[in-house]
This record gives sequence, structure tokens and C-alpha cells, in this order.
Amino acid sequence: MAHPVPAQISGIAQNYWPCSTFHAPWNENNGLLSVGKHKRIWRHGLAAPKLIQPKVNIEKQTTLAGYMVHAMCWRELLRVIKWPHTEENLGILSHALRTRCMKERLDISYDEPVESQLLMDPRDPIGMTSVRRFVTRCRSRATSMSKVSHTSCSTDSWLIRLPLELQYMIMDNLEFDDVGSVLKGIQWSVDNGYWKRRLNLDLFSEIRGILHEDLDWRWLCLKLELLEHSQAGTDRKRFYEILKEIGIRYGLVKADVQCGLIGSRPHAP
Repeated sequence: MAHPVPAQISGIAQNYWPCSTFHAPWNENNGLLSVGKHKRIWRHGLAAPKLIQPKVNIEKQTTLAGYMVHAMCWRELLRVIKWPHTEENLGILSHALRTRCMKERLDISYDEPVESQLLMDPRDPIGMTSVRRFVTRCRSRATSMSKVSHTSCSTDSWLIRLPLELQYMIMDNLEFDDVGSVLKGIQWSVDNGYWKRRLNLDLFSEIRGILHEDLDWRWLCLKLELLEHSQAGTDRKRFYEILKEIGIRYGLVKADVQCGLIGSRPHAP
């Protein structure tokens, strides 16, 4: 194969077990649930790379090799560090992974990883089932609320006579555990546009795909802010901090800016 060889980004594969080799579609837009007995698919449609640890330089591999990455982690990496720049040089990502392993001593105890052992940990480090539950419940609430009429405000408060921009500024300074009490106390109604604007879409990027829906956005926004302050929210923030560090180091992300498979084709011998 001619050199230089561009990176090959594969499709999404279910982490199924038992399995002696990890397979994923060559086409990143395809998904794989199970191979079964259709071995012809293995040869023509699927990649079966050697799985390597982050500490290993992927560019020095002489056979097809790859890192295992959770699908959502990969999607967010593309969004945060602008993958078109790094796709031209997989060494950027490989070097960043090796550097972090050395910096934080994130080393696996065995020298050569056994694929079956790598496949045994399906935990998604940034996945949150709570987000999906909130969205499902929010849709149910929206259906129920559509059958009930609401008055926008029934209390004579000076707040409602302020320009909308100032009302939003006041709301922005209220923490999630205070804003509900304030709104209830003065019976102040704020439109859905505000709650969509208040959402932390950088932390909960999966919400971007439903912004067009007519939901109880106030309820969803406050639930997500509560989740943001949980341990799961802290873990997700840490993930984005790491991505930002990588992006800043290689000039892919500005310093002031608030599992698939990553792999490479084999080098020519």
C-alpha cells in the first residue's frame, strides 16, 4: 500500500460477546450488530484491526491497527477538535493519547492487550441514561401540558415590565435550585426561547437534535442543570476538558473557547 496512508475511520459496531476479533464496518456511516455465520462479510465489508493500547504509536504499526473508542466519545471528539484537521495526520491524536497515558500513568498492567479483555469493559465514560429518561419524560409532559391552558402571569411584578433582555439577564443569575422558587413565587412565566438559550448544549450536545420539538423546556433545562452538578456531570466535564487540552495543544481549539474505531491502514513494508 502506497505511503503516506490516510487514516481509516470505521463504522459503529456493537460490543458483542463472545468474540475473538473486533470487527467494524469500513464505511463510517454503517453499523454492525452481529456477524453470525456470514463470514464472507468479514472479508469484504468489515475491518478486523489489531487493537492496541493508547500508549502504543499507531503510526509504527505494520498491520491494520486501531484504538477502541465509544461512539459518543468519537462523535464529541469530531465536534470539539475539528477532525478534518487531524484526519490528515493521525499522529496528532496518537501522540496526544500517548502523552496523556504517560502524564497520568494510565497504563494497563499487561504489555500486549488481549482483545477479549479489551472487549469486556463496555462502559461509556460520558454516556448518561438520565438524559434519555429526561427527554422521554419531557415529551410526555409536553403532551399533557398541551391540553391545559396557562396564563402568562397573574402577579403584578415590576419584573414583567422590564425589557425582555433584562429579564433574561436576571434569570441567568439565578441558580437552578433557586429559579423554580422565584418563578413560582411571583407567577412569572418565561418563554421556551429562554430555556433553550440557557441549556448547556456544549455539555449536553445530544439535545441539539431535538431543539425543534415543542417540549416543556423549562422542566428539561432545570433537570439537566441538576444533572450537571452530579458526579456523572463532573465526569463528563472532565472529558471535555481533556479534549480541549488536546485541541489547544495542536491549535485546533482556541484557548478561550468555553464507540467507533479510530485506526490506520497498514504502512507499506
